[in-house]
Amino acid sequence: MNAHKFHHRFTLAVVLVLAVLLAPAAGHAALNTDSATIAAKAQLIRPLTIDPINLLDFGILVKGSLAGPVDVVLDPQGGAFPTIASSNPGAVLPLGGFVDGAFHVLGEPNWLVQASYPSSIVIKKGAGGSAATEMTIHNFNVDVFQTGGGPNLFNDATHQFNLPGNGDARLEIGGTLTVEDNDEYGTYSGSLTVTVTYL
Repeated sequence: MNAHKFHHRFTLAVVLVLAVLLAPAAGHAALNTDSATIAAKAQLIRPLTIDPINLLDFGILVKGSLAGPVDVVLDPQGGAFPTIASSNPGAVLPLGGFVDGAFHVLGEPNWLVQASYPSSIVIKKGAGGSAATEMTIHNFNVDVFQTGGGPNLFNDATHQFNLPGNGDARLEIGGTLTVEDNDEYGTYSGSLTVTVTYL
């Protein structure tokens, strides 16, 4: 056998051996596989809405001579008529015409809702701009109950509440108006925004 033929056969043998070693073993292609199944779902719920019913109004206040600030507290009563009280009725006396602020809240029954509102607002006589033409409302207090009546659903510590079983709630809000000696006589106005958010 000449050297050229020997070299050719040796090369062929090596190629065949490599082909055998690299080929996948028949019947073992599906080794080391696994399967699992999970559920897929979605839930559609009602949109959360809030609409104003009536303004927050401290009504008519008779202002006399003040030795210092006087606080007038308007307190919602969970669907009943609100109460109003002055820390010094001889200096600032509520006459009437007062009403707590109220909103209509609709959403998914029993869902947890966060209510957000400022810690205070300023009401102004005209354009305001001075201490004598601005007053502050602060220490807001809130009641939430099913429209038509029922227990208070509002958590004062967290400002959260669960919507009632029919998803239809009334949110009432009061607060404290501070009257100063230099506050001018006249009509004061401003705005209060309450935001509700699903949790």
